[in-house]
Amino acid sequence: MITVHPESWSDIDSLSFKTSIYNTVCIDFSSEEAKQIKQKMAKTMVSLQIFQIERVQNLVAYNKYYKEKELLQHKYDDEDILIEKMLFHGTRQTDPVLLIDTEEGFDMRFSSSGMWGPGIYFAEDASYSHKYSHSLAAPHNEVKQMLLSKVLTGKQFNSVPNRNLKMPPINEETKQRYDSVTGNTGNSNVSIVYDNGR
Repeated sequence: MITVHPESWSDIDSLSFKTSIYNTVCIDFSSEEAKQIKQKMAKTMVSLQIFQIERVQNLVAYNKYYKEKELLQHKYDDEDILIEKMLFHGTRQTDPVLLIDTEEGFDMRFSSSGMWGPGIYFAEDASYSHKYSHSLAAPHNEVKQMLLSKVLTGKQFNSVPNRNLKMPPINEETKQRYDSVTGNTGNSNVSIVYDNGR
């Protein structure tokens, strides 16, 4: 099996499919990676104080994601479609470690029904996901955590809220199912995926 990981990953010697599938790496605030993240957050959260940025490096989840991305790239190789977006996600009472320490990462089996049915919800605006961010345990419960994730949105179906959705609908033109659903709530565009690995 060929293992893939982004070139930007560091401290990967300890990662293995059989033992430690993930680690986190603190990102230097002066790095280009951190600057891009801070700029994205500052678009909707000007006065936000960021204490730490960590990169999650999950070998198994990334390899599943990589395969899904390859499939979408082949599906749309002749179309000008942005198949991947960087989007925010808040985990509420769930410690983010429970997501990043699994082979699936975001897992549909734990999704509850939202405005667009049971799915995995992401937002373009940091301010929207901040409302769902995870608070650290006391005495640090003023500090919040949220995730900024690469999400394979593919071709999106734009929809008003519809709690009956369980997957994206069929595209009438192509007769193929859309890859995700998008809509607007709380003055933020949101994207919903209905499959693991995305």
